[in-house]
Amino acid sequence: MHYRVVGPGHGLPGRRAGGMPSFWSAVATALCTAAALHVIALGGALLVPILSPIVSGPAFAGQADGAGGPEAAPFKMVGGVRVIEGRTFTETLTLDGHQWDGAVIRNNVFNNIADKGLHLSNVRGLSILDNRFTGIKSNAIKLRSDKNQGTEDILIKGNLFKDIAATAILAGEPNVRLRIIGNRFENVALITSGEKQHAMYLKGPEFLVEGNVISGVIDANGISVRTSGVVRGNFIEKAAKDGIKYYSSSETKGSGRLVIEANVAVGNGHGGIALAAGKGPLVDQVEIRFNTLAGNGRGIWIYEDLDRVGISIYGNLIVEADKKYIYTRTKPTLETDNLEVDAEPGFVNAAGRDFNLVKASPAVGFVRKAPGLPPYDYQGRSFGRPPYDAGAMQSAR
Repeated sequence: MHYRVVGPGHGLPGRRAGGMPSFWSAVATALCTAAALHVIALGGALLVPILSPIVSGPAFAGQADGAGGPEAAPFKMVGGVRVIEGRTFTETLTLDGHQWDGAVIRNNVFNNIADKGLHLSNVRGLSILDNRFTGIKSNAIKLRSDKNQGTEDILIKGNLFKDIAATAILAGEPNVRLRIIGNRFENVALITSGEKQHAMYLKGPEFLVEGNVISGVIDANGISVRTSGVVRGNFIEKAAKDGIKYYSSSETKGSGRLVIEANVAVGNGHGGIALAAGKGPLVDQVEIRFNTLAGNGRGIWIYEDLDRVGISIYGNLIVEADKKYIYTRTKPTLETDNLEVDAEPGFVNAAGRDFNLVKASPAVGFVRKAPGLPPYDYQGRSFGRPPYDAGAMQSAR
C-alpha cells in the first residue's frame, strides 16, 4: 500500500504563539491505492470503495446513498451528514441540491483542472475544510450566481489556493452569510485580460472574511467586496491593485454595514483600502478602523459619489514614503486618530513580515478617540483600555 499525506501547512504572517486560536487545522489524509481498486482509509476506518479511475463532478452530484459502480457518489455518511474526504479531483466537482445541506468537503486535492475546481448551488451549511486547490484554470470555488440557485451559510476554512488562473473564490449575489476563514492564497488571478480577477470576489451580503493570507494577486485586488459584511484580520501583500476594495455592483444590500478592521495590507500595487460607488452604493455605513497599511502607493482612497454613506476612518496606521495617506473625493463622516508617517514607525521586523510594534514606536498609545473597536486585534489580543495603539496590532502594555 502507498500512503500520501497532503496539507496546506501555512501560518499567518506576524502572528505569534499565544494570540487568537489558530484558524488552521492539520491535514492528515491517507490515500490507499491499489492497481484497480481505490479504497480510502482515514483513521483506520474503511470507507466506500471507488473504482479506478478517480472521476469527479456531474457524475457524482445527486447520486443516491450507497449507489455502486464507477459513478457512485464519493461520500460517506457520518452522523447523517455527507462527507467527501481524501480524494484527488482532476475534473470539476459540482454539488447541486439540498441533499448536500450540511455536507463536509475536507482534506481533498483539486489539481490541474481545466475548468472550475468546486461548483456549488442550492445548498446550505456546507463546509469546505483543509483542501488544496492548485493549477485550476478557472475559479477554484464558485458559488453559483443564478438568482434562485444560491447558497447560504457556506464555510470555507483552512484551504490552500495556489496557481489559480481566475478569481480563486467567486460568490455571486444569492450567496449569503458566506464565511471565508484562515485560508492561504498564493499566486492567484493569473488571467490579466478581460474581466478583472481577484483572490476573492463577493457579491452576497453578510459575509465574514477573516484571518486569510493573500500573497500574489497578478491581475487585480486581494479582497473585492460588493455589499455588506466584515473584513477582519487578513494579511494581503503583492496584489496588483488594491489590497481590499469595496465597489458597488450588487443588487443585494443586506444590513447596509461594511466593516474593514485589523487587517495588514503591505506592498500592494495601487492602494491599501479603497471605496468606490460603482453603480450606486449599497451600504449605509462603512468603518475602516485599526488597519496597518504600508508601502501600498496610497493608504486609503475614498472615491466620489459616496455622500449618502457614513464613512468612519480611525485608528489606522498608514506608512507611505510619498505621503499619500488618505485621499478623499467624498468627505468622511469621521476621520480621526490615524497615524500617518512617511518612514518605518518601529515595526519589530517588517522585512520578516512582523508588524508588531516596538515599545518606542509612535503608534503605541496614539489613539485616544475610538467610537468602536474590533472584537480583537490581528493577533487575537484584547484592545484593553485607551489609549490604544494605531494599526492592526496592539502591544503588550
